[in-house]
Amino acid sequence: MKANDVQRRLIRQVTDALDAPAYRVTVMQDGRGINLTRPGGKETAEQPVDAQGLLDLSPTLGRFNAQGWNVYITPLSETHHYLVVDDLKGDNQARFAGLGYRPAVVQETSPGNQQAVLRVPVDPSNGPSDERAAANAWVRKVNLELGDPKFSGAVHPFRLPGFTNRKDAYQQDNGYFPFVRVLGVADQDCYRASAELAALRPEHTGVHRAQVDAGGGDGPGLTLPSRRLTPELAEAHQYARTLAEDRVYLNGWTRDESKLDFEVAGALVRDGYSVPEVAQALRDLSPDIELRHRDADTYALRTAAAAADRQADRMPQSTRREPDFDIDR
Repeated sequence: MKANDVQRRLIRQVTDALDAPAYRVTVMQDGRGINLTRPGGKETAEQPVDAQGLLDLSPTLGRFNAQGWNVYITPLSETHHYLVVDDLKGDNQARFAGLGYRPAVVQETSPGNQQAVLRVPVDPSNGPSDERAAANAWVRKVNLELGDPKFSGAVHPFRLPGFTNRKDAYQQDNGYFPFVRVLGVADQDCYRASAELAALRPEHTGVHRAQVDAGGGDGPGLTLPSRRLTPELAEAHQYARTLAEDRVYLNGWTRDESKLDFEVAGALVRDGYSVPEVAQALRDLSPDIELRHRDADTYALRTAAAAADRQADRMPQSTRREPDFDIDR
């Protein structure tokens, strides 16, 4: 069987199990990334592909992989989370299965190292930022106990099977790299993860977070005027946040929410948004901001202002450039 036929068969297995309406497709090499579903670059709208579109891309992905690029997908859905438990090794593989989790996909990403993707329904009555905060909390908790403790985001890329893992550490004596293998697929939601996520939601609602005094040392004094985010600004924040989170994960860096906020703020400033607009986006959309900072208004404003100052120091105000993180190029 030809290599592309094998890849197409594995892609079809995975997409049938995930049943996502759309996928972001990313290739990575040496810390640099290309979002193949945004072919016109950052200034153009993303064009995620459906399952057939992903199949159609497989020859292109095969060429990238042969040239040393790693291949990732990110399922995109308004009705389901796709929660990843990464770096399952040794006894934790049996522990994970014994706890009753039922993944849609289990794959071996490198020899002895497994990754599970669990399909969990979104609660449509929950606000999007609250829902994502609860899902992030679930991913942090389970990965800390069983998987990769650095893995903490509910929306993340993961490797596409049928292609090789091109990390230098996994190069074999014969010069080849191991293939990402499918170990199991099932077209199903995970009811245990769904129940655990339901238990976490009350802890991550806006009402609850507003009542929590989590410290933070921001100090009083700055008030952010309430304004309604435009859909364009909300989308720009989501896009910048996803790029920043993807870069942290794909490079194996330690996650730092404040650094992520700063990177997102810088990207929004470069997109031409004002400091108050950037601050409002952080205030409304940054996960768990009120748990992390006692005075979230002050924190958001100072972060936005600092990001604007850094951009002003780096270049003339009329100049625009791409973000520091380059996964999207």
